[in-house]
Amino acid sequence: MSYFDTYVFIKNLENSGIPEHQAKAICDGLKECHEASDHVSKSDFIAFGSEIKSEMSDFKTEIKTEMAEFKSEIRSDMAEFKADIKADMSEFKVSMKADMDCLESRLDKKISDTAHRQTKVIGAMVVGSITLLSLFDRYLPTNIAILAQNLWS
Repeated sequence: MSYFDTYVFIKNLENSGIPEHQAKAICDGLKECHEASDHVSKSDFIAFGSEIKSEMSDFKTEIKTEMAEFKSEIRSDMAEFKADIKADMSEFKVSMKADMDCLESRLDKKISDTAHRQTKVIGAMVVGSITLLSLFDRYLPTNIAILAQNLWS
């Protein structure tokens, strides 16, 4: 805060022809006005600048610390997420393997059942063919012989 020299002020007013009691009244009014005013001195401004610099430095340090903590938390969360994904994928693989084994077993059974049915059908066809051949063999030569005799005679 700046200094207001009342003695010099009053003397200056008296030298300009103002009576002492009026000069003192003017000086007191001006002093009250000066003290009541909210002005900034150069030293106040320099102190404020230093305070701001200090607070900015503290804020910068705080931000760096928080950013480092945030970065650490993100890395930790990412590692946890990665582990969870790996576990889920492993579980999914096991589940898919079990499902594939079940499907393979069902397909093997269906193929086996189909092959068994086809074997039965082929067997029936072979039996039918043998039966037909034996019937042809039994009756056909006789008919061929009869046809041959009719043709040659």
